[in-house]
Amino acid sequence: PALSARIDGAPFHFEGELKPFAEAVEASVRVRIARLALPYYLSSLPVAMPVKVAFGNLATDLKVTYRASAKEKPRLTVAGNLTLSVLLLKDLAGRPLLSVPLALATIAPSQILSKDIVLKALTVYGAESWLSRDAGGTWNIARLARTPSAPQHPRAASPTEGRVTIDAIRLLEGKVHFDDHVPPGGFQTEIENIHLETGRFSTVAGVPLPELVKMGWIAQDRLDQI
Repeated sequence: PALSARIDGAPFHFEGELKPFAEAVEASVRVRIARLALPYYLSSLPVAMPVKVAFGNLATDLKVTYRASAKEKPRLTVAGNLTLSVLLLKDLAGRPLLSVPLALATIAPSQILSKDIVLKALTVYGAESWLSRDAGGTWNIARLARTPSAPQHPRAASPTEGRVTIDAIRLLEGKVHFDDHVPPGGFQTEIENIHLETGRFSTVAGVPLPELVKMGWIAQDRLDQI
């Protein structure tokens, strides 16, 4: 089966496969979305967000497979590519927090039901962030945690903690704006051309922190590398 449509002007393609006579029932679908406008859909969430998503598009090319049999637990596997573009986050007062022109994620076969997510690579191009501290010593990102949200019903703790593994992380041409109002007269600076590459990262207990492969930046016309 297959389905093609346009949702809010964005092409959407859906196709699937079914193996009904195998020992295990297996069904798979391919989900391709050319451009999903995040602000439009996130505005429908039932809870308040601590940030505003001013811009942002999501594209997908994913294969989702469900497998069930009498001998093993059901498995829901997802693999493929995600593309995030022209993302801009602002605080509730309209001040910029994070801009990401382009981010690419390659998902290795990941088990959703067991919360085991594996990324082959995560690459972020041109990320720009704004860090500021007011005269009272409060950072702008700390204020996000204190943003009130809609009441939520308490949920029982999940017996299985999620696990995320990323084989390689790359940040290219990053930039940070720093504005500190605590010192007399204030202090402002910019760190740009940030380049960061790391080895494997995992949230699994006991796995060491990733090795820093390469890092460099320019601060006030000075080049630094480690």
